[in-house]
This record gives sequence, structure tokens and C-alpha cells, in this order.
Amino acid sequence: MKYIICMLIALVSLEAFAQRQGPPSSAGIVYREASPIYIYDSDTTWPVLPAFTYSGENFYLLGISFGYRVRKAPPMMSVEISPNLQALDPDDDSRLSGLDERKWTVHGGFSISMPTPFGMTSLKFQQDLLNRHQGQVITLGWHKRFQASEKWSFGIGARATAYLPKYTRYYYGVSQEEAQNSSFNAYQPDTGYEYGPNAVINYFLAPGSVSLMFMYSYSWLSSQIKNSPLVPRDTQYSMMAGVMYYF
Repeated sequence: MKYIICMLIALVSLEAFAQRQGPPSSAGIVYREASPIYIYDSDTTWPVLPAFTYSGENFYLLGISFGYRVRKAPPMMSVEISPNLQALDPDDDSRLSGLDERKWTVHGGFSISMPTPFGMTSLKFQQDLLNRHQGQVITLGWHKRFQASEKWSFGIGARATAYLPKYTRYYYGVSQEEAQNSSFNAYQPDTGYEYGPNAVINYFLAPGSVSLMFMYSYSWLSSQIKNSPLVPRDTQYSMMAGVMYYF
């Protein structure tokens, strides 16, 4: 089960990479490494995993995230369903004893994208569909792609995400009851933010069909998140490398 969850995380991470590429569909293998979300979580690297994207006339697939294009002319609009795989299982480490489990969920919502002379901007709104945290997530993004040559392409971007109070209290808060049963202090955060840059590099082994890919993202956590006793650091990073075939 842990291997499956890790695979899903890698596939979801492909979204930022897929949004920066020209070909509509791709498949390949990737390796991913990321900083831990929670304290006492040291398992942050995973084996080589499959990854894929698909873009049809209206439907699209980014790993395990599904979308439908409602409007294709600017501003482009889509409805999306995607998993949020953030989770905390107290059984994974005895030092987490006394905490309640934080479960993964599925988000549904919409996104609006607008091309500009300076790159593509986007706004995404997501709502919990499984009644886990019952909260909302809002993300503002920007990215721009550069074709340096027939073989090299680069993409740069930035993202700012707001996690509304029900989300942060479920995933980062510690209730009074949990504080009494564990070694953690009670903590009830308000809206939290995560923001930072990302970049992707492609080297095409065969023009337009096979490429080597490397992606890196870095983000800072606002005080409402980083001050949680469950969070070990005030920044997050993620990197992914792999080989992709476009069709």
C-alpha cells in the first residue's frame, strides 16, 4: 500500500511538468525526492515509477488528476478532480502515539488560465469532496516556457497557495484531546500559505518525441503551518528526474 501511495504522489507531481510542455500526451518513468511534510517522516525517496499525461479535445489526465475543459478561448476554464494525498498515520512511529489519523482525500474544483505576454497565469479553487477536512485550497500560479534550441527547453514558474482554516486545522492542528494523549502541545492554526518558485529542464534525445527531464520546486511555509508541532521545517522542496516519451 505504501508503494502505491508513493506512486500516486509522483504522478500528481507531474502536473507542474505537464503544464509546461507542448506535446499533448506523454508516458515515461521518473524518480522523485521530496522533503518530509510531517515530523518523524524520514521516508522521502522512492524507486523509479511510471508517469503519464493525456490531453484530448476536452478531457485531460495528469497522472491521477482528471479535468474537463469548459472554455478553450482565453480565459480558459476547466473543472478538475484530483487527489490530495497528504496523510499522517500515528501507527508509523510510536512518537506519534495519541494523535488522530489524518487521511488523504479527493479535491474537486475549477481552474482559470490566462495567457499573457509574460507567461501563463492561473487561478485554481479546490474543495474537499470526501468530507475529511471540509476545507478549501486556493492556488495562484504563473509559468513561462522557453525553447532554447531544437533539443533544449526550459520552464520557470511560481506558485502561491492558501490553505483555509478547516484544511490547516485538520492536517496541521493538534486538538486539546490529542494534546492530553500525546507529547504534542495543542495548536489551532488559521489560514496558512505556501509559496515559491519552480523550474523544469528538458533535453530532447529525439526531437519532439523522447526527452530527459529534470524538475525542481521550492516553497516557504507561512507561520500558521511552520509553527505547527507536527511540521519539522519551514520550507519544502521537491525534485523529479526521468525519461518521457511524447505522442
